[in-house]
Amino acid sequence: TYGGIQAAQFPLSLYAGWFRNFLIFVVPLGCVAYYPVLAILEQPDPLGAPDWWLPTAPAMGFLFLSVSFLAWRAGIRRYTSTGS
Repeated sequence: TYGGIQAAQFPLSLYAGWFRNFLIFVVPLGCVAYYPVLAILEQPDPLGAPDWWLPTAPAMGFLFLSVSFLAWRAGIRRYTSTGS
């Protein structure tokens, strides 16, 4: 239940490459936690992300949120109850 919260509490460099990519590109927890902190601290990304990516990464979180809302609305539109 709280896997996303637990995963966002640690630096991305701690995780394996495939899971790191999952947390950046599929479920962008790294974009809303890890990269903004690097930008605020003015530190380069040890994983090699370009400098322009760090302050713009939170936009990926908002993009994911909007896609999630669209998927939710599509599911609600197609929902039919059991009839009971």
